[in-house]
Amino acid sequence: MNLKEKLNNFILEEPKNTPKYLISKSLLNYLKDKTKPTISQIAEDSFLNKSSITTFSKKMGYDGFKNLIETLWFEEEKYFNFKNINNSIHNGKQTYISLIEQIYEQKNEIDKVSELLNSFKEILFFSSYQTRTIVDVFHQELVWAGYNSKFLPSENNGKIVTEANEKSVCIFIVSGLDNKSLELSYNKLKEKNIPIVLISTKSQMKKFFDPFVYIHIPSSESEIREWTKIISLNTIFSLIESKNSEINVNLKNKFSESYLW
Repeated sequence: MNLKEKLNNFILEEPKNTPKYLISKSLLNYLKDKTKPTISQIAEDSFLNKSSITTFSKKMGYDGFKNLIETLWFEEEKYFNFKNINNSIHNGKQTYISLIEQIYEQKNEIDKVSELLNSFKEILFFSSYQTRTIVDVFHQELVWAGYNSKFLPSENNGKIVTEANEKSVCIFIVSGLDNKSLELSYNKLKEKNIPIVLISTKSQMKKFFDPFVYIHIPSSESEIREWTKIISLNTIFSLIESKNSEINVNLKNKFSESYLW
């Protein structure tokens, strides 16, 4: 169930004077008008204070109001607008060629990631909301191959950070706008001298200083930029796996103690 559907359910199921109902109704009204609101506007419309809007956002599973709004607009304007997507794909062949070329220009850095995966006993993934689905696919493929890979819901990041040690390598996949919880986890891991791979869009990379390896996620500025990020990440992950196949490491034996959380 996507975020818009959850908000619609609140309107149908919750009493009209409850925060869930009032906030959901306000958000959906702005969505209908295609106007992205501020937290102050939602608070005013809902007759609530801004801290109540923040609490609602976090209970919905987001880092804050900005993350919730970006997700809602992403789902509405990008993920579900198939007509625009199809038109853009038809007209955007050159865009995809450019994305792939930008990725292959980083092949040396991508190969370093493959080598890191084979040098550490434990791989810990951290991801922005927008990229969690494709990151989970890559994580599951690593587990199937015999790696001790861990990827938990974002609310468990604190536990992963606490248990990270000298046998761990961390991979951050960062996109979107509101990544405060990822920044916090990243800085704590840096304090522990844990090697970190940062795979990030240019807009977010400046928030995460001095990674061990940095790979840029190319994306288009067109109306399907979220889809181009997914294609870029899929290509990056495929190249990492391809390199592992080339070096022919017997992962099942090397990581015999691997387990899933």
